[in-house]
Amino acid sequence: MSKLPSRKKSFDVVGESRSSRDGTPRQLLLLRCEPGDPIVLERQPDNEHDPNAILVVWQGHDLGYLAREDAAAVASALDEGRAYQANIHKLTGGSADYPSYGLKVAVAWDGAPLPEARSLTIAQLASRRGRIAVQGRERDAKGAFTARAEDRNRGCFGLVLMAIAIPAAALWQGF
Repeated sequence: MSKLPSRKKSFDVVGESRSSRDGTPRQLLLLRCEPGDPIVLERQPDNEHDPNAILVVWQGHDLGYLAREDAAAVASALDEGRAYQANIHKLTGGSADYPSYGLKVAVAWDGAPLPEARSLTIAQLASRRGRIAVQGRERDAKGAFTARAEDRNRGCFGLVLMAIAIPAAALWQGF
């Protein structure tokens, strides 16, 4: 067996601020990723910008590319069909002070174990909950969220029930 393609075990991903091939903003995809999720490294030898390009794919969606220097070190191993496993090692950013997400992936060759994935920080978790909650919501001219149809209809059943139950209870006590 030839030597490892790289001594590195985790690699930076670039292009996370762009959209994936299907048009989905990669930042929205990263919002759904978890450290430890498996990924696939997809070689792109016909890439016009870099013949060593390696696309990082998660659940069928592309998240970005291995940085050029890392791709140059890893491309030949992928071309040879060398066995590997890879996952999302760490999500960076995604907090109030640095809202854009970044990504590091871990790669292990020839059956070696992957390094342990880094958990999200408390700030990342809090920011993520808020971002997921507002996803797809619209704002009015003042910046406030507009009510969605499902929000407007919530609580109607309770109001109708009270409108019937209170007078019925009053009638019942009168008998």
